[in-house]
Amino acid sequence: MRWFLLTTFLIFLSANQLLAFGPNIPEWMRAAARESLPAYPADTKAVVLLDEETTTVQDNGEIHTTYRRVIKILTTEGGRDYGYASVHFDNQTKLTFFRAWSISAKGEEYEVKEKEAIEASPYSGDLYSEERIKEIKIPAAEPGSIVGYEFDQKRRPFLFEDSWGIQEEAPVHRVRYILNLPPGWEYKNFWRNHAPVSPQQSGNSNTWELVDVSGIKPERGMPAALSVYALMYLKFVPSNPALKDKFLADWKDIGIWANQLAESQKTSSPEMKQKISELIAGSTSQLGKIRALASFAQRDVRYVAIEIGIGGFQPHQASDVFRSRFGDCKDKATLLTTMLHEIGVESYLVVAQTKRGVVEPNIPAAFSFNHMILAIKLPASDSPTSFPAMVTSKTLGPLLLFDPTSEYTQLGYLPNTELKSYGILETPAGGELVQFPLVTPQSNQFLRSAKLSLTADGKLTGEVTEVNTGGFASEFRAQELSLQPADRIKRLENLLSLSLTNYSVKDYQIKGLEDYDKDLELTYKIESNNYVMHAGSMLLVRPRVIGVKGYVVDMKERKQGYELRTPSLQVDDFEITLPEGFTVDELPPAVSLENLIASYKSESKLEDGPNGRKIMRYKRTYKVQDVYVPFEKLPEMNQFWSRIIRDEKNSAMLKLK
Repeated sequence: MRWFLLTTFLIFLSANQLLAFGPNIPEWMRAAARESLPAYPADTKAVVLLDEETTTVQDNGEIHTTYRRVIKILTTEGGRDYGYASVHFDNQTKLTFFRAWSISAKGEEYEVKEKEAIEASPYSGDLYSEERIKEIKIPAAEPGSIVGYEFDQKRRPFLFEDSWGIQEEAPVHRVRYILNLPPGWEYKNFWRNHAPVSPQQSGNSNTWELVDVSGIKPERGMPAALSVYALMYLKFVPSNPALKDKFLADWKDIGIWANQLAESQKTSSPEMKQKISELIAGSTSQLGKIRALASFAQRDVRYVAIEIGIGGFQPHQASDVFRSRFGDCKDKATLLTTMLHEIGVESYLVVAQTKRGVVEPNIPAAFSFNHMILAIKLPASDSPTSFPAMVTSKTLGPLLLFDPTSEYTQLGYLPNTELKSYGILETPAGGELVQFPLVTPQSNQFLRSAKLSLTADGKLTGEVTEVNTGGFASEFRAQELSLQPADRIKRLENLLSLSLTNYSVKDYQIKGLEDYDKDLELTYKIESNNYVMHAGSMLLVRPRVIGVKGYVVDMKERKQGYELRTPSLQVDDFEITLPEGFTVDELPPAVSLENLIASYKSESKLEDGPNGRKIMRYKRTYKVQDVYVPFEKLPEMNQFWSRIIRDEKNSAMLKLK
C-alpha cells in the first residue's frame, strides 16, 4: 500500500543526453541564487535556496500544483545527492510541465527538458503500479553550482489532504507554501515539530513562509526522519456537498473510509473453503485453527504488489488473492480476515505504520500510514495475557495484533519495528486509533550459556548454546534463512571476532529453524588459543568470554535521541573449568546498574568442579525496558554503557594452589 511517498531513487544519464542549448533560466531561480545566505558548517553538502509549492484547488475537486526548487551545491557529495529532479505521478495525475536548469560555478548555463527524463516505478517491490516517477539528472551539479527545477501537475485526489515539508537534511534558506481555495472552501492545518505560523492572507489565498530553517543530519540510531522533521499537514474542507466524502475530519472518518474500501473485497470461494478445511483438519482448538490460517497467509501467499487506480489504498478481492497466491500487505490481511470469518473468528483490518513516531495522535492524517495488519478477536477460552501483541479496543475489547506480511513473526508477536507504533482499527462504526504494545523484556529473550575448559597454556575450548525467543527468534530466523549454511558460520565468526582472537568454530547446529512458531536454538563449539595473559606464575582470564552489550553513542554535534532495537532480556552464563592445580586469586567486582531504560547485573563466582578442579562462573543479565532514549538522557545512558564495557574487559587472576 502507498500511504505516503517513499524516498526516490537516482538514475544517472550521460551528460550528452541532458545538455540542451539555449538555456532559459527562469527569473525566480536567478533571484534565489542572488540571495544572501548565513554561514553554514564546513561539512554542509548543499543548501536549499528555495522550496516553493503552490496548491490551487478547483471547486470540482481538481488540484493544480506548481513546485519549484533551487539548490546550491557545496560539496562533491552534495552534487551526487542533489543533482537531480524528480516528480511522482499516476493515472489520476497529469504532468503538464517538468524542466530543470543549472548554473555552473563558472557561470555556464544548462537546461534539461522533460523529454530527457527517465520514467520508472518508484517502488522495487511492486509487480505493477500506476504510480510512476520521472527523474532528470541535472548537468554541472558540482561544488559552487546552482541547480533548480520546476514541475506543474493536475490531479483528482482520493482525499483532500496535503502536507508541507518544512525541514529536511539540508538547511533550507526559504520555504514557502501557497494555498488557493475556491470561495466557500476552508482548510484545517496541523503543525508538527514547529510552532504554528499564521499565513499571509489575500482573499481565499494563504501563504506560509519560513526563512533559514536548519537541516537535520542523519544520526546513528535516530528516530524516523518523518517523526523529527518540521511539517504542516492540511485538510481541505469543500463547500461542494458532492465532494464531502473526500474530507476526513478525524480518525473515525479515516477508519470508515478505509473500511468501505475493504469491506466489499472480503469475498470467499468454494476453493478457499476447501483449503480452509484442509488447513484446520489437524487442529483441535480454535487457537490452533487461527494459527494454521495465519501461517498460510504469512508463508503461502507471496508478497507482490499490483496497484491500479485506487489499488494503492484498496485491497484486491480476497478470492483473487487466494487463487493467485500473491498480494501486498493489505491483500494478505484481507485474505486472512476472510478466512478467519469462515471458521467463526472475527477480525478487523488495521491501517498501520511500521516506523515508530511517524503517527502523531493529535494529527488525523490518513497518509501517515504505510502498512496493514490484522486485529483478531480471540476465543474467550484463550487468555489474552498469554500473548505480547495484545491491544484493548474501547469498543471491541482485547484483540490480538498480527502482521501477515512478516513471514517469520510468530502468532502472538509483532515485528520489533512496529512496537509502540500506531494503527487505525477499521470498523463499520468508524476508526479507532490504537497504540501497539511495547512488549515486556521477557517476551524477547536471548539466553546464552557456555561450558568451557581452560588449559594452563591458555587454550579455551567448549560448547555454547544460544536460545532466541519472541522477536529475537523472528529476526534471527529471517537472517539465517536468507543465508547459505557456509555463510551462516561466517556470520557467527564475524560476531565472535568482536570478543575473541585466534579462534575457530565447529559443530554449528540450529534447532527450530523451519518451525516458525517455536524458539530458535543454536549450538556450536569454540576453540581459542592464547585466551589468557601470563603475569609471572599468574594467569589473567576474562570471565566474559563472548558477547558485547556495551557501546557509546557519539554525542559530538548530536541533536536527536536514540532508538533501541526492542525491549529484551539477555542473559550470559559462562562456566570455565580452570586448569588443573589453579584457583582464583582475585575476581572482578560485581556490577549492578539500573535506570528507567535498562538494567545490568553481573557477578563472578568460584565453584567446585569435578576431579578437584575449580570452576569460574560468570553470569550477567541485561534487561532493556524501553525502545527510546531521549536526547537529554543520552549522557546518562553513555555512562551506563561505559560501565558495561569496563565490566566486559575485566579479568580474573588465577594462581597455582
